[in-house]
Amino acid sequence: MRNVLISSKVFKGIAFGFGLSLAFAAPTQAQDRDWQGEIRAMLEEANSAVVSNGFQSYDDYRIEVGFKGDPVQIPVHLEAGRTYSWGAVCDTDCDDVDLRLLDSNGRMLVEDVAPDDFPLIFWETTATGSYTVEMTIINCSVDVCYYGVGSWVTGTADVAARREENRGNARTDRGELAPGDSQLDDGEFYDRIELSLTAGQSVTIDLTSEGFDSYLLVNSPEGESFQNDDYEESTTRSRLDIDVTETGVWRVYVTSFGAKETGTWTLTTTTEGGAQAASGGPRTERGRLESSDPKISSGEFADVYPFDGQAGDQIVVDLRSTEFDPFLMIISPNGEQQENDDFEGSAQSSVVSWTLPESGEYRAIVTSYRPEEQGAYDITIHTGNAMAQAASGLDERGRFEAGDDSLRSGEHVDRYYLDVLAGQVIRAEVTSSEFDTYLMVIGPESDRAENDDSGSTDRSEIVMTAAETGIYKVQVTSYQRGET
Repeated sequence: MRNVLISSKVFKGIAFGFGLSLAFAAPTQAQDRDWQGEIRAMLEEANSAVVSNGFQSYDDYRIEVGFKGDPVQIPVHLEAGRTYSWGAVCDTDCDDVDLRLLDSNGRMLVEDVAPDDFPLIFWETTATGSYTVEMTIINCSVDVCYYGVGSWVTGTADVAARREENRGNARTDRGELAPGDSQLDDGEFYDRIELSLTAGQSVTIDLTSEGFDSYLLVNSPEGESFQNDDYEESTTRSRLDIDVTETGVWRVYVTSFGAKETGTWTLTTTTEGGAQAASGGPRTERGRLESSDPKISSGEFADVYPFDGQAGDQIVVDLRSTEFDPFLMIISPNGEQQENDDFEGSAQSSVVSWTLPESGEYRAIVTSYRPEEQGAYDITIHTGNAMAQAASGLDERGRFEAGDDSLRSGEHVDRYYLDVLAGQVIRAEVTSSEFDTYLMVIGPESDRAENDDSGSTDRSEIVMTAAETGIYKVQVTSYQRGET
């Protein structure tokens, strides 16, 4: 295991508190500081000052880590006739933060880009609708800096209801369309997110983009397709409201209206009538490390994928590349870090399995083992209920499609993960009426089983007693390459 400077963040002190007067005090440095608590305390001081001027806190604080120059976009819903305010703070390794408010078309409405570490913006809203708060760390002297964003409002906004709405059955994913992503037939880049939904639910899938004309595609487990281009005539927002009629894994494709368009995106999924969307299926993305990416201190390029997690959730993040030696890091909201280089001895795979210690936004950092390495990769993030279901059993429906992950030998593959104790019996069965099935179960060390035909070419089955404790990987694939 190598040393990465990100790990040293927990040993650094933090050096200010604040109020609106921008009078900062420097506490004594200490090891093992509660970084999330420090940032929260700064926001509480700001809150006292803002509230004393007629505002009230509008939403929970957003406290995370971020890269220098990597904009963080926060979707917000604003109501006409009210004045809103947002403020941001950061730790002592950061001395310049910018804050902007964008409308639904990505146009800048107000900004604070002064060279300081406490931007504050105000906006009197004349039109109810969707907006975006954008925070950018301009100067950070280390790999990542901690920051916080607070929000306030005047008027008679139902703050309690808004907080409950924002915390409720909502899942937020963020990403970027970029060269190296999977492409649709006409050349549009896309990212794919999977949701486990139940018949009888209703789901709202809301996509906002920065830098491209957003387009949203959703396929049901049986292949029914839903799509939207410009929601409310906005070229940077697409939205679908769906009454769920099929139980299983729904595939959401974030893409663009035109070919080769690139930019960042935020996808908010809200369900009613059942389990939280945040407990959905895996999120799969295809990206590329390249020279324009930010670097960590030891010289490796890095991409960042935020995801929401709940304390006690079991997650598995699976990173694969055939073009460089992948290295994977997961950082908790409070800075705790897990990392992996070569999973099962493979220089093409890194996997982190983790029981999450706290609730909040985590970051998966894709990088390489050596400096300056570049190339394409695939990352899959399994969170929440998908892993909880795996502990007792899975009953999934899937479909192989062009653009899916593939084995090195060319066969399409879907992966599922089971948290297993040594001595437990694993029974895996896959059937298909459209291709010759092939099934693999792979343990954390050397335990492994494979099956092609169990009585017929459209059925594969494995029954085995686990020889190891840990995460077992179930791979559903085909006997011949390219089968769908």
